Amino acid sequence: MMRITSLRLLHVQSLLCIFYISSFIFGLFVPLVVDLLSLPFSSIHDIYRLFTFHLVTDEICVFIFTILAIFIYAKLVFHVWSRTEILFFYWFVNTSAGILAIIPEIFFGNNIFIKRINGNSAFLSSVLVVLIQLSMDQSLVKIRGFNFKSQYGLPAVSITFLCLWTVGFIRLSSGILFCYGILCSWCYLRFLQRHPQGRRGDYRPVFAFARFA
Repeated sequence: MMRITSLRLLHVQSLLCIFYISSFIFGLFVPLVVDLLSLPFSSIHDIYRLFTFHLVTDEICVFIFTILAIFIYAKLVFHVWSRTEILFFYWFVNTSAGILAIIPEIFFGNNIFIKRINGNSAFLSSVLVVLIQLSMDQSLVKIRGFNFKSQYGLPAVSITFLCLWTVGFIRLSSGILFCYGILCSWCYLRFLQRHPQGRRGDYRPVFAFARFA
């Protein structure tokens, strides 16, 4: 039974990776598709982009991080959450982060910082928040006295994103999505997530926003 479950997990991870690899390669050859699916939108007819911008990316660094995040996310929640919640969390984080990211565009018009928003930066940071919630003290890397725990993943990747933006490997919009992903995922896990006991949210002091923000 355990082997069957592991195979199912591997299938899910593989299918998701194949999808994102295909979309990335397709976007390289047909950049118009990336433009049509990315935020922000210019009219109400383009509102569909709120649900499609995370399906494509034209940034190689964001693409690589997305593939890694898929494997970590599936491994973390596959046996803990329902299939519906796994998909809903992904949708909730990306969509809510996308809405927050385009608010300056709505109120202030052409904003130089958000000319194009796409990719899964919000999902990436949300996976790191889930990692903190579910396995805060688990060691990710342990080599000769060096113990890198799960709780250090978020600050480490945040610094990496900052460095990548500084040298021009990612757009500022991806960094903004990353930050909103932290906020949206924490709000969902803290206040909205339904647990089998009938309660909602995770109000443990150890999961307070100030502990890892």
